[in-house]
Amino acid sequence: MKKNVLGKDGVTLMELLIVISLMLLVMGLGYSLYFYAQKSFSNYEARWIVQNEARSISRYLEDQLDTIYQLEILDSNPVSFDDEYAYLWNEDNQIHIRYIDDDDEVVSTTLNHESDLTVEFIRGKDSKGNFINNFLQFQVVSNDVDYSVLNGVELRNLGKNMSIEGGNTGNSLKFKTVSLISELPEMDYSTFCVVATASYGSYQEPAVMLLRRFRDEFLNDFGLGRTFVRFYYNHSKPLSQVIARSGVLRLLTRILLYPLIAVAGMILNPVFRLYGFMYMNCMLIAYILLKKSTLSVLYGRMGNFSCKQ
Repeated sequence: MKKNVLGKDGVTLMELLIVISLMLLVMGLGYSLYFYAQKSFSNYEARWIVQNEARSISRYLEDQLDTIYQLEILDSNPVSFDDEYAYLWNEDNQIHIRYIDDDDEVVSTTLNHESDLTVEFIRGKDSKGNFINNFLQFQVVSNDVDYSVLNGVELRNLGKNMSIEGGNTGNSLKFKTVSLISELPEMDYSTFCVVATASYGSYQEPAVMLLRRFRDEFLNDFGLGRTFVRFYYNHSKPLSQVIARSGVLRLLTRILLYPLIAVAGMILNPVFRLYGFMYMNCMLIAYILLKKSTLSVLYGRMGNFSCKQ
């Protein structure tokens, strides 16, 4: 009689142990996934900052060097400065620039603030390997991660009989430009996931980093994804301002974002996909066992009720 009750009206000891084991396994996978995700997000964030700062500096140099009419590549850092010239050089993993602004004041500052970056200047060559008199290449190199940006600019304001002076390569530059040199604009943070940033309170939160990576590496790779991204940024800023002012809305938004965060993690990372597959299988087995036990209880009660009738 006792054996039948266990088989029909309740959970057997073996089934209970299986469910508990699966729950512990899922919890262990969850903790492992959490710490792995924290490390992955931190590494991605560091690389993302380096890449964006390097690209920003590369674009800035292209704009400023485009109007050069006199240029010398130096093989060492300048010791003294002539105010008629502007200077670029590397020192302590920082890219320095010195110039005279439109108020005739000396401006001496660094271009990189978040990453260790240096720049190398190279006299351009044609397809046959011959040096080009009016083409300058420059490469912004990261000393934090394996990343560099190679760019170049045609010096159209150099005279016909003039060319780049100094060496063929160097880490410093002495030059004159037709136009005034402007300041490097600050990094644009409007490209962050504004709703996620508002709900989590910071663009540096791991979940926000993951969603930003999901946008950059997945959604922006196909037309429909790019359309969604444009629609999102056109309509999300007013909503994010409302969310940021309410603790309840921030909590609800985080809850609603959890499925998207899980999907983004599984799409971008093979380890996430493996954990997700194992998690779903564990939950499916637990569901089947619990459903079987629940049905057994219901059938048992219905049978007892029929017998009483």
